[in-house]
Amino acid sequence: MALGNYNVYIRYIYFVDLNDDNELDCGDHIYQVENSAPQVFELTNDPWIFKRLPAEIPRTEVLKLWGANFGPQQGDGEMRIGLWTEARQNGFTKDPGGTPYPLVLDLGDPLDGYLKWTGTVIKVKMRVPWTYNNKTRWIWVETSGKKSNAKPVKILPYAQ
Repeated sequence: MALGNYNVYIRYIYFVDLNDDNELDCGDHIYQVENSAPQVFELTNDPWIFKRLPAEIPRTEVLKLWGANFGPQQGDGEMRIGLWTEARQNGFTKDPGGTPYPLVLDLGDPLDGYLKWTGTVIKVKMRVPWTYNNKTRWIWVETSGKKSNAKPVKILPYAQ
């Protein structure tokens, strides 16, 4: 499929399973069909974080991200950590009025110590300053001039 916007519909088919095979087929009776209103779905190649573990992490432990479009190798990509005001400058997070914040790269602090980098998984040994102790910061990925969504992570001083 090409990148772009698509309309997605859900079709609900209500039927009586007359032949008891637990499937809709020609032996059944359809008594109602409903279609949802279209929902816009955007197919994009922007990096996106689905999940990060752990949500609370000692400042020198390993953090793992799962997502999409990180790039097959690290290349120019990097994971960054910073304040929400830095993380939201990604071109798609919206302010309360619905206007997207502009895309601004190179905010926050870059992380190093990558143990794994694939298109869908990044594993990094956290190395952040002690001033981050007991604070929530936001992590995001920047690659090929694009910035992902951000996820919060609480930095703990020591391993629990």
